[in-house]
Amino acid sequence: MTEPLELITVFHTGQSMCLAPSASIAIEALGAKHIDCPVWNTVISSSGSVISTPAYMLGPTIGEVAKGIEKLVGDIIALL
Repeated sequence: MTEPLELITVFHTGQSMCLAPSASIAIEALGAKHIDCPVWNTVISSSGSVISTPAYMLGPTIGEVAKGIEKLVGDIIALL
């Protein structure tokens, strides 16, 4: 028997470019877990099978997006 897939969503509810805070409530009602995360950071699932960043959704500049994506790549490499 396989374990259920762990689903997470990542975005920062404190930024104006983000989905409304009610979106995180709706997402959790569907069974996913919302984690508040700034654009330059990443979130790793408890099983280590999902690594995510809100960089492409929230980055106000290409420099900020690059920080989150570079951290994501570094986290993936660290898990290998």
